[in-house]
Amino acid sequence: MANIGQELSSISFGSIIGGALNALIEAQSQAAYTTIDFINSVGFSTSENSNQKKPTYVVFQYTKEISPYLPATDTEPARQAVTRDMLLQVPLLTMLPVPFIRIADATIDFNVKINSVTTTSNQETNSYGTKLDVDTSFSFWRFKTSAKLNATLSNQKTSSSEEEIKRDYSLSIHIRAVQDQVPAGTERLLDILQDAIVSVDADPTKEDTKKQSASIPAKS
Repeated sequence: MANIGQELSSISFGSIIGGALNALIEAQSQAAYTTIDFINSVGFSTSENSNQKKPTYVVFQYTKEISPYLPATDTEPARQAVTRDMLLQVPLLTMLPVPFIRIADATIDFNVKINSVTTTSNQETNSYGTKLDVDTSFSFWRFKTSAKLNATLSNQKTSSSEEEIKRDYSLSIHIRAVQDQVPAGTERLLDILQDAIVSVDADPTKEDTKKQSASIPAKS
């Protein structure tokens, strides 16, 4: 009969469960490095002349109304709307969600199933044999009869025993990952980049553009 306690003591639970925990820590570390690579590759670019990083901007043009259309009155003629083509510069990093993946919960299920099966077989064989010889003779004086009986008996018994131990292992890891809050340093960086969003005239050589640019207060 198998010793279940000895079988269980031979299993390295520390290595199995510890390996699963190390895998979770490595996964969290890789997620952090992925966030760093995302910020560096998407949010910033390195200039050719120096190693300094500068924010990557998305620049697009739109039409802005300077003064609205005024219909004609009894004393004033109609005034057409005045528009200008403007350029808006937005840091790309402020337009995308920064991935901050964190493992919130992790459950490790390790199951061990040990089955011990003992098979015993017994076989017994009996054989019997008999033989009867009868001899009869007659003479003038008397009648003579003789008989001979031979009997045989054999018995054969065999037995065998076999033990089989089956071990089944299963390891399951249940993970719940969430989008974590932005760290304080990254949040401050995004605030600075948001302040860097500017709207400028697409053609600053025009006189009306200079007046319009002067009327927009500069952001600190």
